Amino acid sequence: MGPKRMVMNALKVLLAMELRDERLFNSMATRSVISLKKATDMQIDGEIFRNQREIRLRIGPAIQFIKTA
Repeated sequence: MGPKRMVMNALKVLLAMELRDERLFNSMATRSVISLKKATDMQIDGEIFRNQREIRLRIGPAIQFIKTA
């Protein structure tokens, strides 16, 4: 999506609404793998990972509710 079209859709972006454009792919993935060119250290959710060459993400179970004490 080009800059002009992005500006035209700025309100939709701010409101997290669906954008429609022939060059935009909008789909939910259940798994994703990000491969890195070289090993690197990273921190995800406060946990430190050393010498990683890829990041693997997957969707976990849906949370219905959280009960606090």
